[in-house]
Amino acid sequence: MRLKEESAAINSTMDFEEVFNYYRLSDPDTAPGCAQHFWIPASPGPTVVPTLGELRSKILIIQNFGPVPAPYGIKYESPLLVIEDDYALTDLGDMDSKFAAIEENLLAAANSSSWDNGLGDGLVYLTHVSASVGVNPIDVAAGPLNRSVTGQNDRTGTWLTDHVDGNGTTGVVILDFPGKDLINEILARN
Repeated sequence: MRLKEESAAINSTMDFEEVFNYYRLSDPDTAPGCAQHFWIPASPGPTVVPTLGELRSKILIIQNFGPVPAPYGIKYESPLLVIEDDYALTDLGDMDSKFAAIEENLLAAANSSSWDNGLGDGLVYLTHVSASVGVNPIDVAAGPLNRSVTGQNDRTGTWLTDHVDGNGTTGVVILDFPGKDLINEILARN
């Protein structure tokens, strides 16, 4: 779960990290807090991605706030993450450049070394197929109603079908308004 402060606090004397820790550690409605549900690194700023076994029944925080090194998970800016997050487009004319970035990250995930042993290259690949600034998110995902531009979800699904066989992986793909076929294409590779 990526966690970040989206805007400045309103009518609060606590900063974002203080509020996070209040709910994590001491909220009376979740006593003794919800800390038991989070994976916390043994020391801040982990140098390796936790295994699925270490994460079982836990939430991994992709920490986009607070101190460096990250005490609550993996810092969003960590070298452990390979991220495509071009979320701001001038208009739908930028869809080709956005898709080029998506394709580049999906190829990197598919080609990461040693997937035959299940370990990959030790990195987490995050690809945001979505965009939300300067454009309407549904138009980016599905294309505009007049069908003048193909949406990123259809482009991504077609590209996966044509370019990435079952031997690669997609990593984590963040989508707005996904359809069943695209979800199945991603699941088939992970």
